[in-house]
This record gives sequence, structure tokens and C-alpha cells, in this order.
Amino acid sequence: MTKRLICFFFVVATVLVSGAARAQSDARGPVDKGSLMLDGSAFFASQSGDLYEDYGLDDDSSSGGDNRTTISVMPMIAYFVAPGLMVGSEFRFTRQSLGTEKDTYFGFGPTAGYFFNLKPVRTDARGLVYPYLKAFISYGKQKREREDSSTEGTFMSFGGQAGLVYMLSNTVGADLGARYSLDTMDPESENAESLDGTTLQVGIGITAFIY
Repeated sequence: MTKRLICFFFVVATVLVSGAARAQSDARGPVDKGSLMLDGSAFFASQSGDLYEDYGLDDDSSSGGDNRTTISVMPMIAYFVAPGLMVGSEFRFTRQSLGTEKDTYFGFGPTAGYFFNLKPVRTDARGLVYPYLKAFISYGKQKREREDSSTEGTFMSFGGQAGLVYMLSNTVGADLGARYSLDTMDPESENAESLDGTTLQVGIGITAFIY
């Protein structure tokens, strides 16, 4: 199942990129139909729930029950299929530590969103602000390491993000956003129950538009 999902997401990303490269786009602005968007963002997260509070910790551990914090790097590639409407693929890498425990997560999945063009008749994009809303699903692997053991499992996350892109030039903008997700991990060990948690993130990144 995991290999099929990975292949599916890679096919989607490849089709989007190749289609954008071959298209004779009449896009006049960053969020017009035919525009290709490349985004690289880093998010700071506050996490809670059984998945982040108790999993893998002994009952007498001093860190049990504490909310975890982490930084994630999330590059994304997307294509505008209509004015303001984009679809794409998002990749995620997270490295987190709490005491002697370390978590590593890698995953990716589809995303879709809408960018609000507040000044559609303006051709110079410098200084414009594009508020946006988007939804995402991420699927991947998580590994949790301790001094004397390690545990692996599959991880799924879905949620939404709201933010804005401030255009620094006609093709490059600063991305400010906040996102909320519901997370589930299924440990690979026998008789282990799935664990749920929530993640609230704020982040900043750079977005490039090719049109």
C-alpha cells in the first residue's frame, strides 16, 4: 500500500511539472492559469495528544505529558489550473528531539488551494499580497529512537493552511502561513495501537512563480 501511494504521488508531481513545461501559458501574473509555483517553507510546531505526549516514554519519564515542539521543512511544487486555483505535491521532513528521544519523519502528498488576487488588472506583481487557503494530506514514515530501542511506523496527516504571499519582485515572494493538522501513527510492532495527535504550526518561506 505504501509503495503504491508513493508511486501515485510521484506520478502526480511529474505530470504537473511536465504539463507546465509544455504548456503555452498566457499567464500574466503569479497566480494566473498556467503559472508554476515552487515553495520552500520552514514551520515551527506545537504538538499535543497521545502521539506526541506519551508514546515511547516510560511511566516515570520526566518528559511524559509535555507538549513537543519541532521544526519542519516543507518544499512544495504546484500548478495553477485556473486563476487562483492550484494543485500540487508537498514534501515534508521533520527532525525532533526531546531528552534522549529523537523523531524523524519523511512524507509527501497532494495539496490544493486558492490564492485571492486582490488586484487582477495589475500586471506588475511587485508589492502585491496574495492571501491563500489550502488543504493537504501527507503520508510517510516515522522513526522514533531512544537510547536502548527504536520504533517505526506509518504516519498520516491532513489539515489546512492559511497565509499570504508578499511579492518581493514579479516572480519571488515571502510566504507567511499557519497550519493545523490531525495526525495518526500506526506503529509496525505487533499489538501496538494507533496513536493520534494534533499539530499547530506557524512558518515562513520563499515562493517562486514561473509564468
